[in-house]
Amino acid sequence: MTRPLDQSAGEESAYAVYDRLMADAVARLTDEHPMTANVMVWAHNGHLAKGTYGDRIIALGSRLSQRYGDRDYGLALLFGRGSFHAQGRRFESQPVRHRIGGGRRSVEARFANAMKGDYSVDLRSTTALWLHAPQAQRSFGANVPRFAYRVHTAPLVPAKEYYGIASLPARPAPTRCRRSRNEGGS
Repeated sequence: MTRPLDQSAGEESAYAVYDRLMADAVARLTDEHPMTANVMVWAHNGHLAKGTYGDRIIALGSRLSQRYGDRDYGLALLFGRGSFHAQGRRFESQPVRHRIGGGRRSVEARFANAMKGDYSVDLRSTTALWLHAPQAQRSFGANVPRFAYRVHTAPLVPAKEYYGIASLPARPAPTRCRRSRNEGGS
């Protein structure tokens, strides 16, 4: 993280370098094993988009789409409510838990209101006009203020940015398991 966090630094900003290095890592894996490599990258939807984000940062998904064409499949993953841990800007600090809500004016909310349960939609074959029109997606991560997640959104045309969307609505927290006597617990 020796690069500036200011996105206006363009290709030299920390964000652009991060996406470029992720794309290079995927390319290295596929170049080393061209016949057998299947690579899955788990990243924030902003990084997986086929366009740009922030101050016109070329997204990882854009780099992969240009390099691999039809072999690339960017799948946006939507969540209902829950939390995640993020490191933030200082690497010496401990990751912080961030809670997120439903986001009423977002693509996630539209899907959650229309469809219940887990699902996926292949956007390459959909004719739903709203998926081809400007929308807003929740934008959260380590650098979005923790208390602004409900109102912090980014512009999005779903069928333009992703090949598909999958949704995993809120789940109850897992119950805590007791240790067995063999593990030294009581």
